[in-house]
Amino acid sequence: MKRLLSCLIIFALLFTLVACGNTPSNGDATPTPSEDPTETPAMIDLTEGGKYMNYEGAAGNPAHKLQALSGFTSNTITVISNNNHNIESTDFHAFRDVYGLDSQTDLTNDIITKFISQFMANSSPDIVAFTGINPSLINKGYLADWEQYIDFSLGLWEDLRESIEGVRFGGKIYTVSESAARQGLVWFNYALFEEQGVKNPMDHYLEGTWDWNTFRDLAKAMTIDADSDGIPEVWGCGISEPMMFVETTGTMWVSLKDGQITNNILTEGVARGIQMFADIYNDGSNYDGSDKKEAFGQSKIAMMSSGVWYRVAFGELIVKGDVGFVPYPKDPESDIYYIPETFGMLAVPSNAPNPKASAAYAISGRYNYLNKVTNITAKFDGLSPSEQVELYGWTGDMEKWIYDEFTNTSTKTPVLSPATFFDISPWSGDMWFRPLMGEPWSAIAEEIAPSIDDKIAELCE
Repeated sequence: MKRLLSCLIIFALLFTLVACGNTPSNGDATPTPSEDPTETPAMIDLTEGGKYMNYEGAAGNPAHKLQALSGFTSNTITVISNNNHNIESTDFHAFRDVYGLDSQTDLTNDIITKFISQFMANSSPDIVAFTGINPSLINKGYLADWEQYIDFSLGLWEDLRESIEGVRFGGKIYTVSESAARQGLVWFNYALFEEQGVKNPMDHYLEGTWDWNTFRDLAKAMTIDADSDGIPEVWGCGISEPMMFVETTGTMWVSLKDGQITNNILTEGVARGIQMFADIYNDGSNYDGSDKKEAFGQSKIAMMSSGVWYRVAFGELIVKGDVGFVPYPKDPESDIYYIPETFGMLAVPSNAPNPKASAAYAISGRYNYLNKVTNITAKFDGLSPSEQVELYGWTGDMEKWIYDEFTNTSTKTPVLSPATFFDISPWSGDMWFRPLMGEPWSAIAEEIAPSIDDKIAELCE
């Protein structure tokens, strides 16, 4: 009995040792996980020595990280705007999520007057949101150089670098925006071209033959007067934006380069653009009514140059798949495919109370934009074509195509539109209508050039 009891005790001890993970025979124990020291993985440092916020790049791209900023005087900035530039709180926005800041927007119909009043009272907002450049405000010292606060050499701004340089004024950057607007386009009706057996603008664009001459030829070919009463049932084109023939020369009415505004009215590029519009008009192929977008929606116009927003008038055609668009036609005498752009929205007052937070706002807007465009069609997923058009005015494929094509600076060169800093409307009648009546453009240009010079001088006072 004693021997049995001893054996049972030894067996129990052995079982206990084995159960505890020990080997009793030689003392060379194999450690169990419970005996390993507990280690906490080190936090990954994305700051590169404090250059960036410790936060992932926009859309997961490490080249699009947020610039590190600090020294905010408060956690809120004020934006004064003549349009609703306040970023929706439902959007992801690093301004709030990362920097812990907030904004409030003050909307006004007369932004410049209100801003000057606030500036003089030393109660400026942190950001003034108006389109483009105001040379007078710059020359009077009302605005600060963004490069004091924003490092535009960082990857976040890579795709916009050419646009940023395009608005450099006196060596400094006084305006910036999250993206450049390049939306000058020609809408066309697929069904009408198919009915006439005529190659459509998209075919020409993809083949590399889309230029002024092609546009003119198609406009003539697509002007249909079946009953020969002198009033076409279908007009070949409706040109809402005749400036496309000037802008695609890369010349523009007036140009900005490093703070110098130049009057180009007397240049050969402007003259050729004006003449092309007059030639097309006198061909009898251009619909001259003020209701171009409605007429296009009724399939009375084969091609129409206009802005993106005209789509509201022909949603039914878009749903049917009858509508397409291409960029403005290329200048056939240029090796470069120029497209007009507007760029610049946000300016920082030289006495802004919280300028580093203003920079965080601008940087975050760019970050937010890059997050959106990587999944540009997500909002259209699961929607029928009619639902897409009802909600967004067009389809996801259209939105993606315009983004891909119009932002591709490897194939197209953006040129800053004068509308960004100079209003030509006082002379638009002289520019567009007098040549149609047969007046030589050279004489018209000589007449109005001094007035434009005076306006430029006034703008820069």
